[in-house]
Amino acid sequence: TKNIQFFKKNISPVEGALTCNLKTIAKKYKNIFLKMDIELWEYFWINNTEIELLHNFKQIVIEYHNIHADHIQKPHVPPDVKVSCFNKMTNTHYVVHAHGNNYGPTTVVNGNRIPDVIEITYVRKDVFSEPPSVNKTSLPCVLDKPNNRKRPDYNLNFCPFTQNCES
Repeated sequence: TKNIQFFKKNISPVEGALTCNLKTIAKKYKNIFLKMDIELWEYFWINNTEIELLHNFKQIVIEYHNIHADHIQKPHVPPDVKVSCFNKMTNTHYVVHAHGNNYGPTTVVNGNRIPDVIEITYVRKDVFSEPPSVNKTSLPCVLDKPNNRKRPDYNLNFCPFTQNCES
């Protein structure tokens, strides 16, 4: 379609021949679809992006790394930075899908295996006339495929991913 423009560049705080500052692009456009997999830097990018600028992104798919783990892997992301990131995203966007990356390990919390790497799909809140209903679809769903085909996909059929949440 003529209405879609793709930018395939490395994101950087500096503009260059092979790099661009995502904030510069985002200020120019509305209704942006963003796919982000930047190996722990997602937390810093979100926390350093103004709320007003997040409104320019209609859909965002982010692969979050080290959800529970605090590996030696750099950069180190303190737990409060991760929580701040998730809270900031839910101020402007609804979570509409989640998929665990089965290449990574899991952490058991309340008997549930939570993936250490998870892909979250967000849609900007103003796209909806009312908040979407709580997920009733089994996860992974038919659209999901295991990242590692030699291992089973992670089951996410528990709170907060499905309606099985206690009040």
